[in-house]
Amino acid sequence: IADFMQRYRAAGLLILKHGRVVCERHALGHTPQTQWISFSMAKSVSSTLIGAAMHDGLIASVDDLVVRTVPQLRGSAYEGVSIRDVLQMSTGVGWIETYLDPESDRRKLLALQALERPGVVLDYMRRLPRVAGPGTRFNYNTSETYLLGAILSGVVGRPLSEYLSEKIWQPCGMQSDAYWQLESPDGQEFAGSGLSATLRDYAR
Repeated sequence: IADFMQRYRAAGLLILKHGRVVCERHALGHTPQTQWISFSMAKSVSSTLIGAAMHDGLIASVDDLVVRTVPQLRGSAYEGVSIRDVLQMSTGVGWIETYLDPESDRRKLLALQALERPGVVLDYMRRLPRVAGPGTRFNYNTSETYLLGAILSGVVGRPLSEYLSEKIWQPCGMQSDAYWQLESPDGQEFAGSGLSATLRDYAR
């Protein structure tokens, strides 16, 4: 296991068997108390919260249109796009998720994140072009998970992190606080990435 972790520069490894920890290793200066940034693993948490909002009656259907709860996108390529399309990353809105290309949409989004200005992400998404019909073409798009966060914030009427605490963190008995990167101070959570928690809580 130590050789495996060194070969892949793994900072942590935890294995559960029948609900019990059978292997736990930390490396590269990390400890059981370290909050690990999850990056795209946060997308699974965000989609789970969509399910919680449906269970709570805050979202009637995944076929509801995005612009009902995110009116900032009215008149954009997201007009006519459903929550289902966003969940499946099949909105038909143009997006290039290439990390090595400085001109890609993902790299431009990272630059916007660094500005920490409220509204910059949705403003960028407003300008994206339509390249296909909604629901017709899959295209991996981190900004659309940010959009899921905006949808959730619109229906729950409070910070997404509070809803996460109520629906997942407390019921699952997590032992440590989690943190979610924000677009700006007191701004929108980056629902597609930026969720940080301890390794043991991820295992839970």
